[in-house]
Amino acid sequence: MIGHAQTDTNLIEMDRLGKKDFVRPKIENASTVTSASRNAKNLEDLPFTAYVITKEMIASRGYQTLVDVLKDIPGTRVSQPGSAEHGETFSMRGLFGNYYAKILLDNVPIQPSATNGMPIEAQFPIQSIERIEVIMGPASDVYGADAMAGVINIVTQKEERIKWGNASLIMGSPYLTGVKFTLGGKVGKGNRVYRYTMFGGFQQMRNKNIVAGHNEVYNPLTYSNGDSSFIASPFYRGSFTLPDFNGLPSASLNAGLRFSGKHLTIGFDAMQRSEQSAIGLNPLTVTYHNPNHKTGERIFRGFMVYNTNIGEWNSRSYASWLSYRMDRGNSYSTVQNPLNAQGVFYMYSASDDLYLEQTMNYQWASGLSFQASGTFQYSGNFPIYKYLLSPFDPGNYRPWSSEIRNSPFLDSLGFAPFNFSNVGLMGQLYYEKGRWEAMFGLRFDYHSKFYGAINPRIGFSFKASPKSIIRFSSSTGFRPPSSYLIYSSYRSVVIDGDTVGIPSPQFDLDPEDFVSIDIGFKQLISKKSSFDVVAFYHETLNSIVKTLNNQGDELFYGYQNSPNSRRGLFGVQVQYVVKDIGLKKLFSDFSVSYSKGFEELPFNQGTLSDYREMPNWIGKWLIGFYPMKDLSLSLRNQFSSSWLSSSVVTSDVNFEYQVASFYTMDILINYSATNSINLFCNIFNVTDSKYGGISAVNDLGIATRTGAIFTESLYYNPQYGTKFTVGANINF
Repeated sequence: MIGHAQTDTNLIEMDRLGKKDFVRPKIENASTVTSASRNAKNLEDLPFTAYVITKEMIASRGYQTLVDVLKDIPGTRVSQPGSAEHGETFSMRGLFGNYYAKILLDNVPIQPSATNGMPIEAQFPIQSIERIEVIMGPASDVYGADAMAGVINIVTQKEERIKWGNASLIMGSPYLTGVKFTLGGKVGKGNRVYRYTMFGGFQQMRNKNIVAGHNEVYNPLTYSNGDSSFIASPFYRGSFTLPDFNGLPSASLNAGLRFSGKHLTIGFDAMQRSEQSAIGLNPLTVTYHNPNHKTGERIFRGFMVYNTNIGEWNSRSYASWLSYRMDRGNSYSTVQNPLNAQGVFYMYSASDDLYLEQTMNYQWASGLSFQASGTFQYSGNFPIYKYLLSPFDPGNYRPWSSEIRNSPFLDSLGFAPFNFSNVGLMGQLYYEKGRWEAMFGLRFDYHSKFYGAINPRIGFSFKASPKSIIRFSSSTGFRPPSSYLIYSSYRSVVIDGDTVGIPSPQFDLDPEDFVSIDIGFKQLISKKSSFDVVAFYHETLNSIVKTLNNQGDELFYGYQNSPNSRRGLFGVQVQYVVKDIGLKKLFSDFSVSYSKGFEELPFNQGTLSDYREMPNWIGKWLIGFYPMKDLSLSLRNQFSSSWLSSSVVTSDVNFEYQVASFYTMDILINYSATNSINLFCNIFNVTDSKYGGISAVNDLGIATRTGAIFTESLYYNPQYGTKFTVGANINF
């Protein structure tokens, strides 16, 4: 499912209610992509590797979260659960996706500026969407910072009927319940017609099935170098070899509204999630026994879009306000801590992002099209502080404030809001002639706290035959440090007999840089089958890493650039897709990925002939058929070879931290009881495999000046055992 580019130049037409508005439309062509260049393009012609997941695929495969969807994308890895901080996590070609991928909701970024990556659970409206677009590789020429690994665009559902809707109910193990709905339609008369869509959902899990069979990875002695003094800590619960567990709950909810006329659309999105604070972390860094220790946040976005034509130009104006607030009760307790700070602590963070964008498109009859855009972002942050001694009162921080009210403790530490602006200018040219299509894009960003950055992207595709397509792209990306990274650095000091982490902001951090090359070939074998192969190489420079070292009489624990470190990954991906073959309508989606990389470790700790957190081999095969007209049965098979844990911080010990290979199989059953009612039953990890996911902390270990070993994460991240979901989707 790969594609290339043709500009959508249709003019906005008068909208009138008619007979077609009262009938269910046919399924739309799933080959349209908007996130590749902020304009509608043909998937089969894009010079980039891209995938589209339709609403029909979401329903038939039982996807409940965004990471469920990404699980089937070639070259990706997922972790369910991932961490308390990020929820479910994923990687794209070896890059931590929550952090390095740009996630869009209806073509506009949704990540708050104060977070260390996008938190993901079931708070995205997956059952209320039209499609999900996944673009692999850097797209900083279009979206600026953060789009190093790729772009994921979640497009909410739209239909032309006068009234429509759907609802779903799910139940399952372990202790899973959820309900979701979408309503939409049209109102008005004549040529004054207005569309509306509203959606919402709630999902909760009372306890995660990630403990049984993983005793050794939770063993505190594994992380204490044999020192058993932790057992005397008043904050530890459990034995010498296993901590106490008392429920690992999670919950997510979402709500949204879209209301649009001929030119103007207004809407809002609200998302909330909470997770037990210890998920994915070693049992001495954070304790597991208290289910009331939670990490959670709320995200709200209000927006307005205005589309019109100005002469031969198509214009799109966008404005939004994105608000992020951590829950005031976010808390955790530590037994041993890099700063020797033990006890119960609270944390808080907040941000408000004002975002403006103006995009203009023009197409000439010669096949040349041009797009230009300008963006302005103004952000105010309450940077995260993890060592509060009591819950923070959110009323003491106001959007874009320069101070925090009623906070003598934070004032004494020199803790202050972090406000910044970013201006971006982008231009892109597309050219089509004969069998060739080419594009060139360039974007300039200026960040008020750092400096300017220029990121180009070039790509072309060539139709060797009507069914054979060759493509090439090369691009760069960058990611400036967020306030989270700047302020998540501490010095340990003693105040009134207690060891406290004093903020040590690192304002001299520089952005990370990224370069990538992507070469692909696609063969459209028939209308029902295709073959695609892609080779890629990318390299990360000037990495920001977490360090632990002594600075005089104080211990420093935080983020620094490592100019001498370098990470490179080469990979090949092959995908073969078959749709609806034979009387039983056999379908198959097979992919295999091979990658090999290297790392020059920070602070001259040696060179690895491997790439941490990235298996050499990843295989995926979703195969199914229709034993009856309305019944589908499919098997999802996934294989991963072993990989090097992020706990490795020096090349001398890399052999000790190999995470074992694994194989899992899911059974997906889907039954259309009527034209409007769809029933499903999904059994995940049917063999109850005990396997690991992506490390909870995406710092690739803790780089220490002395080469000592320390990790905040579990040595491998235990994934769900066998679980199942049953439910119903109702369309009306």
